Amino acid sequence: VAGSAVEADLLADVAGSAETDIEGPLRQAVAAQILTVDPQATSGAYRFRHALLAEAVYDDLLPSERRRLHAAYAAVLDARPVPPGAEGASHLATLAHHATAAHESERALGAWVRAARAAGSTHAFGEAARAYERAIDLWDAVPADDRPTDTDAAALYHEGALAAMVSGS
Repeated sequence: VAGSAVEADLLADVAGSAETDIEGPLRQAVAAQILTVDPQATSGAYRFRHALLAEAVYDDLLPSERRRLHAAYAAVLDARPVPPGAEGASHLATLAHHATAAHESERALGAWVRAARAAGSTHAFGEAARAYERAIDLWDAVPADDRPTDTDAAALYHEGALAAMVSGS
């Protein structure tokens, strides 16, 4: 459920283990050519060697396992500080994705709003527009008392429309 690549420290936090505890299983998966070390990541990230294998493993999970794993990723990401700039927008979008997949509507709504604003602040207006759409889709699913206090539906529509207009979508 981690996505295309996952850093070892994030994987360890989600598993509730020390990074050294997962090195053995990661080494076995790399040796079996199931996983590969992501050459683009500087901090030790892993990815499935083949996208079809990743899809097959994900499809093999029970729905309750998927929700639980997505919820664990959302909780770990939510507890981490948000980096500045585009990296922060990506962090928030990933958090929002996992919270949505975990059916945690309140956490997902807040994360989509923050992801949209962070993407807009880095001039990634297409990403911002998509994040605003996701937030608007969740707005009515979240009880009024649990919605972000720094916005309302009209503001989301307005900000989303501006992002879409600027991005040309």
